[in-house]
Amino acid sequence: MHGFVVPEDSIQYKFTVKVITIKNENVSFGCGGSLISPNYVLTAAHCINKKTTQWKRVEVQKFDPLSKEYITLEVSDVIPHPEYGKPPRLSNSDLAILKLKVPVSNTNFFICLPADDRNQFIGANVTISGWGSTTFENQESPKELMSAFLMGISNTECSQRFERIENNILQAEKPGAPYEYIPVPPSVLCLVGDLSNSSGCFGDSGGKFLL
Repeated sequence: MHGFVVPEDSIQYKFTVKVITIKNENVSFGCGGSLISPNYVLTAAHCINKKTTQWKRVEVQKFDPLSKEYITLEVSDVIPHPEYGKPPRLSNSDLAILKLKVPVSNTNFFICLPADDRNQFIGANVTISGWGSTTFENQESPKELMSAFLMGISNTECSQRFERIENNILQAEKPGAPYEYIPVPPSVLCLVGDLSNSSGCFGDSGGKFLL
């Protein structure tokens, strides 16, 4: 939310894709995804969770700068993380791999993981992007790829913020309920939009962030 339109000639379009789960011809759900090789897309496991979305088909859409349209890439296999859905509540298993039926041929750009030093994210400015809702009131997906600037925070601070929000909701629903502690594991990276007043929203799940 409160982001900006990514220019069509941006490098982000080369490896950023839409992941569409189709329930029927009238109902579909959108998420983000990233090319990690010509054959595979990385996304979030909850985006392709059949129990919640009840999808009949999953497809990937990639922007073509020549035609200015989105081309559909067929998915031949959907591979959720084997530990997805198991405790703890916050875990590192909300991941899924989509195998493309035909490898992409119009890009040599793929995402890669940064060095294994989580301290580099604390206080760092990062860029998120996706086709998620731009306001809570309007949950339609924008046609253009949108980006926003966020900042990384420590997991201790993240846990405190998350607990405060969750417990406020809990007290509103069940006054007097015991305080719920929600530790954020080291495998989870937390981002906030305090300075930019921006955030991801519905439809941005499964997308990437750039350091």
